Amino acid sequence: MEIDPTVPEAGWALIDLLDLEGRAEEAHRLGMRLFEVEPDPRDRVRLLLELSRLDIDRVAPGSVVQVFEPIRRQHPESLSLALAVGLALVRDSRSIEGIEVLRAAVQCHPHSAEAWDGWLTGLDEGHRPDLLAQEYARLPASLAADPRFAKHAGNVAQGARDWPGAVGAYRRAHGFEPFNGVILYRLRMALRATGETAELARADRLLTSYQEAFKQIRAVYEEAFAIRSLGLVPYPELYHRLAELRERMGRLDEARAWHRLVLRAVPDDVPSLTALARLE
Repeated sequence: MEIDPTVPEAGWALIDLLDLEGRAEEAHRLGMRLFEVEPDPRDRVRLLLELSRLDIDRVAPGSVVQVFEPIRRQHPESLSLALAVGLALVRDSRSIEGIEVLRAAVQCHPHSAEAWDGWLTGLDEGHRPDLLAQEYARLPASLAADPRFAKHAGNVAQGARDWPGAVGAYRRAHGFEPFNGVILYRLRMALRATGETAELARADRLLTSYQEAFKQIRAVYEEAFAIRSLGLVPYPELYHRLAELRERMGRLDEARAWHRLVLRAVPDDVPSLTALARLE
């Protein structure tokens, strides 16, 4: 891909690998980069469609462990393998093993934001709130301002029943990860605890919209995937539906991309022009 980023086999293979490792956000960012440079109109649309699938089809954690654990043992220095296996073990109800893998990873990479994020995520999903608070307090100062740690700050504040602190942290986290339904759910819960009714009503609407869109996206994805001429022939109405669902799921970059595809076919399409003006 460094030699030629438009080679489709390389891009798709890397997306598949990142997906298998549980590195969904890296796969998403890669897919958006490939979408911008892909010259083939059919591949461009299918790349964008694939990003919807990443949010609704997650690889079974047991399969991740089966594939990568033998390789991790051969390469204990690999941070990406340690994070993939450690988090998969936690999600496969083997949290004691997973937490030890993640602990070793952060010890080997003490200044890595990825290692710390994986470690704290494992403690959260492994239901170790006391250890999470203790370890978050050890977060290197150089990483404290990194927005990926706002969700962990909110989690720690929530555990301490510091609801105003949790609200502030989850607000920052939601701004950084508007596609993360767990963060939105926790923000709503913290707002309810503080009694901030106006913002709570907005969070309720956002969460309801997110959940409804999540339920609907698979059917629309399957409808689009089944169209053999997708990308060769424009389907503005279908692109509108995908744009709306992805916006409601917090994937604003994807929503913008679907609207741009509409405008390629219908340059004066008012709904897409209005949506782009709002989303830019």
